[in-house]
This record gives sequence, C-alpha cells and structure tokens, in this order.
Amino acid sequence: MIILDDYELTSIKPGILIMRVGDEELKIRIYPIPIHVIKSGENYSVQVNAVVSVDTNQPKFGEPCNPQNLVFHRGIVPKEVNVVEKPEVEISVEGKRINVYLETTNLTVYPDLRDSGGSPCTMISWSLFQTVK
Repeated sequence: MIILDDYELTSIKPGILIMRVGDEELKIRIYPIPIHVIKSGENYSVQVNAVVSVDTNQPKFGEPCNPQNLVFHRGIVPKEVNVVEKPEVEISVEGKRINVYLETTNLTVYPDLRDSGGSPCTMISWSLFQTVK
C-alpha cells in the first residue's frame, strides 16, 4: 500500500440538500475534500473528509452546537429530503481519473442547538463510492 501525494484535484462539486424541519427550511451543502489517495496493487482508494454548511430561512439563537449538548437534546429526522446535487470529487492520478461520490445515509437535525450563524446543528453520515477510469 502506497500513499500517493502526486495527484491533481480536477473538480469538487458540493452536494446540496434541501429539507423542512417544522417551519424552517434548511439548505445543507456538503463539500467533499480529498485527504489521501492510496494505491494497493492496481487498485486506488481515496480518503475524503466532508465540510458541511447549514443555512436556514429562520436563523435564531440557541444552545451552542457541540458534542456535549447532543446527549441532552432530541434530534429530528426530516421526513423528506430533496437531493438537489450529490457531492462529488474528481481526481487525476497516474493517468487515471477517479470519481468519488458521497451518498447520504443518515441525517439528524437538532433544532434547539444552533451554530454561530443561527442555523440548527446537523449530524450527517454517508457512504463513499468511487469509479476509476
């Protein structure tokens, strides 16, 4: 297994999710950021971190969004999530093109907890898929 550091980031397409929680409309953007490209034999694997940004149409104050507060608050799973765009990264390495896609698997919103911009705290899980051409 070799960690390759000579790769080119061709494109990043942020994922966009829109949903309603109560009377709030939320727009979530997920930016996939590649960390490592690993080669094992002829196979490639990309490790990705995601930066998540949440915007609301009704910003307000609330308890800070931090892991200690999550234990004491109940999260809400949105009934409908409109996936406008899926997060995607394209990387070029050793003459190959690797496309990485993130698929949201779990989404929980904590309306009582707020970030510094007044948007609700959101926890998102995803699975990573990739194709090599």
